[in-house]
Amino acid sequence: MRFVVPFSSSLPQRPQLLNFLPIARKSCVISVLSSGSAEARLSHEGPTSRSVPVSIRNLTVSSIYVADLRRRQSLLSTIKPVDAALTPRAARTRTALVCAARALFETKGYLDTNVGDIALRARVAHGTFYTYFSSKEEIFSEVAHELTTDFQRIAADEPPLAPGASLRARIERANRGYLHAYEQLAPMMAVLEQVATFNPRLAEIRRSARRSRVDRGTAAMRRWRDRGLIDAAVDPVYAASALGSMVDRSAYVWLVLGESYELERAVQQLTLLYCNALGIVE
Repeated sequence: MRFVVPFSSSLPQRPQLLNFLPIARKSCVISVLSSGSAEARLSHEGPTSRSVPVSIRNLTVSSIYVADLRRRQSLLSTIKPVDAALTPRAARTRTALVCAARALFETKGYLDTNVGDIALRARVAHGTFYTYFSSKEEIFSEVAHELTTDFQRIAADEPPLAPGASLRARIERANRGYLHAYEQLAPMMAVLEQVATFNPRLAEIRRSARRSRVDRGTAAMRRWRDRGLIDAAVDPVYAASALGSMVDRSAYVWLVLGESYELERAVQQLTLLYCNALGIVE
């Protein structure tokens, strides 16, 4: 895995050192100067042997470690992965890290999980983590995207309806699928909700998943309105947002906060409220 470090004016305005982990018995130290220039020093298991200028706008490295621990997070947050084919062994290591991170986030939460925990659970060296991910935030982002994919797959995996099924039946199936998915993934959904309150970048993953659901609901309601199946006064955008929030927040209260509920009755009542709000009478 390679990384491109896009240095910009957002970096601290004083010299910083980026120490790159040994690669093929060599190491590379990049000094980022306040003037905006940079210098690479290449060495072999000993004193620095030579220095060469580098482009700080497109610096490609194999892995990265920030010497100044207090500034590690701010610097690593600027690193973006470059697509590169992984060897089978590297792919297994990366998968092990993601699986370990997900298990720890589910049990300990985001704030109480650290990179050392993830590396230990994945049975790799601490530095190996940074070969594949730049930070805890980056690996959480991958876990969250994986969570979204799992959620959509489970929600869609409900028994198919008979041809010509009523609109109410289709809404009921969608609501049941949503609660089933939330039920299976509740621990990670709780963590995603937590992280979205204090991390803008990760909050965008939560918003994106919601937008996808609201967009699908909006498109469906437009079709229903055009066919005269729902109240003509209904605004599809607001209705999809409000009714989607009703289902999502109910799932959170029941499955994360632990309020008592019974699945089938919950599905029936959510569907009743949904259909009444849209003016569906069947």
